[in-house]
Amino acid sequence: MFVDMVCSSQEFMDRDRNTIHNYFENGKCSECGQCCGDKLPMSYEEVAIIQKYVARNHIEARERTPLVLATPRADLMCPFLDESKSEHKCKIYEVRPRVCREFTCENPYWVPSERFIAEYERGNIKNYNVRETFFGK
Repeated sequence: MFVDMVCSSQEFMDRDRNTIHNYFENGKCSECGQCCGDKLPMSYEEVAIIQKYVARNHIEARERTPLVLATPRADLMCPFLDESKSEHKCKIYEVRPRVCREFTCENPYWVPSERFIAEYERGNIKNYNVRETFFGK
């Protein structure tokens, strides 16, 4: 089950190898937001923690980028990404999901920990559409 997701991700990355960039600066994350996506593997517990944090802090989703009809692509950026800031762009940084804490673009072929894989295979981690899960739109 998890292997299928990793394989499909690997195939996607192999196909689009020229679009993968390392945005690290001096060995640290540049906090550019390029890795912030709208589809994330999260546990139910992470979702519950983030839902409480969003409600308590009155966090609103980032507006979708208007799409130009001549450019057939979807806005798949994370709704918690605040592009108006030069750093600390994540509105839920303190409670961000494990995948966001562990992933680095320095190594775009992120290999999850054995614990993460085991939790995924037990069904404790599922793939979520972040915008729909937290904002219903």
